[in-house]
Amino acid sequence: VTSVGDYAFAYTGLTKADLSAATYIGQHAFIKEEMTKFEVTLGTALKELGDNPFAMCDNLTEVKLDADHPVFAVENGCLLNRQDGRLIAFLHQTENGTYTVAPEIRIIGRSAFAYSGELERVIFPEGLEVIEDSAFARCAALRGVVFPASLTTLGNKAFADCVSLTEVDLPAGLTQLPGNPFVGCTELREIRVAPDHPT
Repeated sequence: VTSVGDYAFAYTGLTKADLSAATYIGQHAFIKEEMTKFEVTLGTALKELGDNPFAMCDNLTEVKLDADHPVFAVENGCLLNRQDGRLIAFLHQTENGTYTVAPEIRIIGRSAFAYSGELERVIFPEGLEVIEDSAFARCAALRGVVFPASLTTLGNKAFADCVSLTEVDLPAGLTQLPGNPFVGCTELREIRVAPDHPT
């Protein structure tokens, strides 16, 4: 297999996928694999990844990727692009519901954490600049979010339907809000903007 299209294996119940020859894996290619064990092997041939290929794969146990891959890496419980500091996919590994984003991450990609039901708190590093569309959509248990001062862009529906989120503080450096990042957050009672925000 050299190419895996968008949603190609969605809802299929795979337990193992050897994609060592694949050059492209599309968005949500393996969304909602519900088996008790799901393992994926990626190879050095990989050149392009769509939006989070492993969304809703709560039982994803291992993603193998050659450490010598020039662009992509599996580190700190996520699949990332080392060249632009983009976190592509959260691999459902938390410590008591908390996940700490690595300091080298500059961008959290579209749908990277979407539907991560076990996620309660995210710790963002100073240096994070962009949270893209739907990055944390439908993380139903997510309660704790503290944005770093470095954040400039918060995408549309970035935290959509995060029904446990009650309050948010927006940093002074935030300049791009292309839509409503908190649509469907039914318990959100307060959004505070930093007093030194220019607008």
